[in-house]
Amino acid sequence: MTVDTKGKSKANEEEKHDPTPEDPKDSPAKPSGSGKLAPPYGDLPTKFEKFCSQFGSQRSEGIPDMFNDPESVDDIRYIVVPIHVESHWSLVLIHISDTRDACIIYHMDSIKTYHDHSQIGALLNTWLDRGLGLNMETSIMSIGITQQTNNFDCGVHVLYIITKLIEAGKNGHLLEYLENGGLPKEWGTDEIVSKYCLEVRELLISLVESDT
Repeated sequence: MTVDTKGKSKANEEEKHDPTPEDPKDSPAKPSGSGKLAPPYGDLPTKFEKFCSQFGSQRSEGIPDMFNDPESVDDIRYIVVPIHVESHWSLVLIHISDTRDACIIYHMDSIKTYHDHSQIGALLNTWLDRGLGLNMETSIMSIGITQQTNNFDCGVHVLYIITKLIEAGKNGHLLEYLENGGLPKEWGTDEIVSKYCLEVRELLISLVESDT
Protein backbone atom coordinates (compact mmCIF):
# COMPACT_ATOMS: atom_id res chain seq x y z
CA MET A 1 0.00 0.00 0.00
CA THR A 2 1.52 3.29 -1.00
CA VAL A 3 0.65 6.93 -0.61
CA ASP A 4 0.28 8.65 -3.98
CA THR A 5 0.35 12.42 -3.94
CA LYS A 6 1.88 13.11 -7.34
CA GLY A 7 0.16 13.83 -10.63
CA LYS A 8 0.35 11.54 -13.63
CA SER A 9 3.50 11.50 -15.69
CA LYS A 10 3.64 11.54 -19.49
CA ALA A 11 4.47 7.83 -19.44
CA ASN A 12 1.40 7.14 -17.34
CA GLU A 13 -0.77 9.06 -19.77
CA GLU A 14 0.47 6.86 -22.60
CA GLU A 15 -0.58 3.74 -20.69
CA LYS A 16 -4.24 4.77 -20.62
CA HIS A 17 -6.60 2.41 -22.37
CA ASP A 18 -8.78 3.74 -25.15
CA PRO A 19 -11.90 1.57 -25.30
CA THR A 20 -13.23 3.26 -28.46
CA PRO A 21 -11.73 2.03 -31.78
CA GLU A 22 -10.63 4.69 -34.26
CA ASP A 23 -12.61 3.02 -37.02
CA PRO A 24 -15.24 0.49 -35.90
CA LYS A 25 -15.36 -0.98 -39.42
CA ASP A 26 -11.77 -2.19 -39.13
CA SER A 27 -11.99 -3.43 -35.53
CA PRO A 28 -13.60 -6.55 -34.05
CA ALA A 29 -16.92 -6.04 -32.30
CA LYS A 30 -16.56 -5.49 -28.56
CA PRO A 31 -18.06 -3.38 -25.75
CA SER A 32 -17.09 0.26 -26.10
CA GLY A 33 -16.35 2.92 -23.49
CA SER A 34 -19.87 4.31 -23.94
CA GLY A 35 -21.30 1.24 -22.22
CA LYS A 36 -23.21 0.07 -25.33
CA LEU A 37 -22.91 -3.48 -26.60
CA ALA A 38 -21.73 -3.90 -30.18
CA PRO A 39 -22.88 -6.61 -32.66
CA PRO A 40 -23.39 -9.56 -32.73
CA TYR A 41 -25.67 -9.03 -29.71
CA GLY A 42 -28.81 -8.38 -31.80
CA ASP A 43 -31.45 -6.39 -29.92
CA LEU A 44 -29.76 -6.93 -26.55
CA PRO A 45 -28.37 -3.34 -26.38
CA THR A 46 -31.88 -1.88 -26.65
CA LYS A 47 -33.19 -4.28 -24.02
CA PHE A 48 -30.22 -3.50 -21.77
CA GLU A 49 -30.82 0.28 -21.88
CA LYS A 50 -34.50 -0.22 -21.06
CA PHE A 51 -33.65 -2.58 -18.20
CA CYS A 52 -31.09 -0.17 -16.72
CA SER A 53 -33.62 2.67 -16.74
CA GLN A 54 -36.32 0.59 -15.04
CA PHE A 55 -33.95 -1.03 -12.54
CA GLY A 56 -32.39 2.30 -11.58
CA SER A 57 -35.80 3.84 -10.88
CA GLN A 58 -36.86 0.91 -8.70
CA ARG A 59 -33.63 0.82 -6.70
CA SER A 60 -33.62 4.57 -6.01
CA GLU A 61 -36.95 4.48 -4.15
CA GLY A 62 -36.48 4.64 -0.40
CA ILE A 63 -32.69 4.98 -0.54
CA PRO A 64 -31.35 7.81 1.69
CA ASP A 65 -29.71 10.72 -0.10
CA MET A 66 -26.28 9.92 1.33
CA PHE A 67 -24.57 12.46 -0.91
CA ASN A 68 -26.46 15.43 0.55
CA ASP A 69 -27.82 14.32 3.92
CA PRO A 70 -25.30 14.38 6.79
CA GLU A 71 -27.65 12.47 9.11
CA SER A 72 -27.65 9.47 6.76
CA VAL A 73 -24.00 8.74 7.60
CA ASP A 74 -24.05 9.43 11.35
CA ASP A 75 -23.24 5.83 12.30
CA ILE A 76 -21.32 4.83 9.17
CA ARG A 77 -17.59 4.10 9.28
CA TYR A 78 -17.12 2.81 5.73
CA ILE A 79 -18.39 4.34 2.49
CA VAL A 80 -17.82 2.58 -0.85
CA VAL A 81 -17.83 4.92 -3.85
CA PRO A 82 -17.51 3.71 -7.46
CA ILE A 83 -15.67 6.36 -9.51
CA HIS A 84 -16.34 6.90 -13.23
CA VAL A 85 -13.99 9.30 -15.00
CA GLU A 86 -12.92 9.35 -18.66
CA SER A 87 -14.72 6.10 -19.62
CA HIS A 88 -13.08 4.15 -16.79
CA TRP A 89 -14.32 2.77 -13.47
CA SER A 90 -12.26 2.56 -10.30
CA LEU A 91 -13.27 2.17 -6.64
CA VAL A 92 -12.84 4.14 -3.44
CA LEU A 93 -13.35 2.95 0.13
CA ILE A 94 -13.62 5.76 2.70
CA HIS A 95 -12.74 4.69 6.25
CA ILE A 96 -13.99 7.22 8.82
CA SER A 97 -12.33 7.18 12.24
CA ASP A 98 -14.30 6.50 15.44
CA THR A 99 -13.80 10.13 16.47
CA ARG A 100 -15.06 11.27 13.04
CA ASP A 101 -12.33 13.87 12.74
CA ALA A 102 -10.20 11.97 10.21
CA CYS A 103 -10.58 9.48 7.38
CA ILE A 104 -8.47 7.45 4.98
CA ILE A 105 -9.52 7.27 1.33
CA TYR A 106 -8.40 3.95 -0.17
CA HIS A 107 -8.30 3.96 -3.97
CA MET A 108 -8.42 0.71 -5.99
CA ASP A 109 -7.88 0.75 -9.76
CA SER A 110 -7.68 -2.19 -12.18
CA ILE A 111 -5.52 0.04 -14.41
CA LYS A 112 -3.34 1.61 -11.75
CA THR A 113 -2.07 4.47 -13.91
CA TYR A 114 -5.48 5.57 -15.21
CA HIS A 115 -7.05 7.66 -12.45
CA ASP A 116 -5.08 10.28 -10.53
CA HIS A 117 -5.26 9.31 -6.84
CA SER A 118 -4.62 12.82 -5.55
CA GLN A 119 -7.34 14.41 -7.71
CA ILE A 120 -9.90 11.81 -6.66
CA GLY A 121 -8.93 12.32 -3.03
CA ALA A 122 -9.38 16.08 -3.35
CA LEU A 123 -12.83 15.70 -4.94
CA LEU A 124 -14.02 13.28 -2.25
CA ASN A 125 -12.63 15.50 0.47
CA THR A 126 -14.71 18.38 -0.92
CA TRP A 127 -17.82 16.19 -0.94
CA LEU A 128 -17.23 15.03 2.66
CA ASP A 129 -16.75 18.61 3.78
CA ARG A 130 -19.44 20.47 1.83
CA GLY A 131 -21.95 17.70 1.11
CA LEU A 132 -21.94 15.90 4.45
CA GLY A 133 -20.49 18.55 6.74
CA LEU A 134 -17.68 16.22 7.82
CA ASN A 135 -14.76 18.58 8.24
CA MET A 136 -11.98 16.08 8.84
CA GLU A 137 -8.36 15.40 8.07
CA THR A 138 -8.07 13.09 5.07
CA SER A 139 -5.35 11.05 3.42
CA ILE A 140 -5.40 9.10 0.14
CA MET A 141 -3.82 5.68 -0.21
CA SER A 142 -3.60 3.26 -3.12
CA ILE A 143 -4.42 -0.43 -2.68
CA GLY A 144 -3.30 -2.81 -5.39
CA ILE A 145 -5.91 -5.05 -6.99
CA THR A 146 -5.84 -7.43 -9.95
CA GLN A 147 -5.07 -5.56 -13.17
CA GLN A 148 -7.45 -6.09 -16.07
CA THR A 149 -6.08 -7.68 -19.23
CA ASN A 150 -8.45 -5.99 -21.70
CA ASN A 151 -9.93 -2.53 -22.21
CA PHE A 152 -13.52 -3.08 -21.08
CA ASP A 153 -13.68 -5.08 -17.81
CA CYS A 154 -13.00 -2.20 -15.39
CA GLY A 155 -16.61 -2.13 -14.19
CA VAL A 156 -16.63 -5.85 -13.46
CA HIS A 157 -13.42 -5.53 -11.45
CA VAL A 158 -15.11 -2.80 -9.39
CA LEU A 159 -18.18 -4.98 -8.78
CA TYR A 160 -16.00 -7.90 -7.74
CA ILE A 161 -14.03 -5.87 -5.19
CA ILE A 162 -17.25 -4.36 -3.81
CA THR A 163 -18.66 -7.84 -3.14
CA LYS A 164 -15.44 -8.86 -1.37
CA LEU A 165 -15.37 -5.68 0.74
CA ILE A 166 -18.98 -6.26 1.83
CA GLU A 167 -18.17 -9.87 2.64
CA ALA A 168 -15.13 -8.84 4.71
CA GLY A 169 -17.18 -6.20 6.52
CA LYS A 170 -19.88 -8.70 7.48
CA ASN A 171 -17.23 -11.14 8.73
CA GLY A 172 -15.48 -8.43 10.76
CA HIS A 173 -12.21 -8.71 8.82
CA LEU A 174 -12.22 -5.51 6.77
CA LEU A 175 -10.41 -3.29 9.29
CA GLU A 176 -7.85 -6.04 9.87
CA TYR A 177 -7.10 -6.22 6.14
CA LEU A 178 -6.70 -2.46 5.84
CA GLU A 179 -4.49 -2.15 8.91
CA ASN A 180 -2.28 -4.99 7.70
CA GLY A 181 -1.50 -3.18 4.48
CA GLY A 182 -3.91 -4.46 1.86
CA LEU A 183 -6.48 -6.93 0.62
CA PRO A 184 -5.88 -10.71 0.60
CA LYS A 185 -3.95 -11.81 -2.49
CA GLU A 186 -6.31 -14.74 -3.04
CA TRP A 187 -9.09 -12.24 -3.77
CA GLY A 188 -7.53 -11.19 -7.01
CA THR A 189 -6.18 -14.15 -8.93
CA ASP A 190 -6.74 -13.92 -12.68
CA GLU A 191 -8.71 -17.17 -12.64
CA ILE A 192 -11.14 -15.97 -9.95
CA VAL A 193 -11.71 -12.56 -11.52
CA SER A 194 -12.18 -14.06 -15.00
CA LYS A 195 -14.77 -16.47 -13.62
CA TYR A 196 -16.57 -13.59 -11.90
CA CYS A 197 -16.60 -11.60 -15.16
CA LEU A 198 -18.41 -14.45 -16.90
CA GLU A 199 -20.88 -14.83 -14.02
CA VAL A 200 -21.73 -11.10 -14.09
CA ARG A 201 -22.16 -11.13 -17.87
CA GLU A 202 -24.49 -14.15 -17.73
CA LEU A 203 -26.46 -12.63 -14.84
CA LEU A 204 -26.96 -9.32 -16.64
CA ILE A 205 -28.07 -11.00 -19.85
CA SER A 206 -30.52 -13.26 -17.98
CA LEU A 207 -31.98 -10.29 -16.05
CA VAL A 208 -32.33 -8.20 -19.20
CA GLU A 209 -33.98 -10.95 -21.23
CA SER A 210 -36.37 -11.95 -18.43
CA ASP A 211 -37.43 -8.35 -17.76
CA THR A 212 -38.03 -7.22 -21.36
